[in-house]
Amino acid sequence: MKYIASLFVICLLVVGSVGKSAHPDDESYDFLVTGKVKFKKFSSSSGATVYVSGTRPINGRIHWAHANKDGTFVIQFRGVPDRYTVCAHAGETNGHWELVDPEKAKQTKSTLSCSEQFTLDEQHREQAVEVE
Repeated sequence: MKYIASLFVICLLVVGSVGKSAHPDDESYDFLVTGKVKFKKFSSSSGATVYVSGTRPINGRIHWAHANKDGTFVIQFRGVPDRYTVCAHAGETNGHWELVDPEKAKQTKSTLSCSEQFTLDEQHREQAVEVE
């Protein structure tokens, strides 16, 4: 029985070390994105939903927050170094990007505004953006 348990532990150690060396640059960091939403077509940015996304999934999630009444927002997440974009949607969606038919998609695009891409990595863990 000890032989099987020892073999199992050795297998776990080998698999764990192989997994770490296969992705050495996938180290994750705590990132902070802050900013302000300014919609040109709407008189108020209160109730806007703000999303941050990278060029690849962030732990399988789309991180989001509702903007304050003055349009400010804070999104904190754990991710890997990547190029990120912040997008804002007029209205509170509770983080859900609704799947809509092509006719409604035209309307949705007019209310979605995105920032320029920016890089977050081990040296740059915070970013302030303005979404118009």
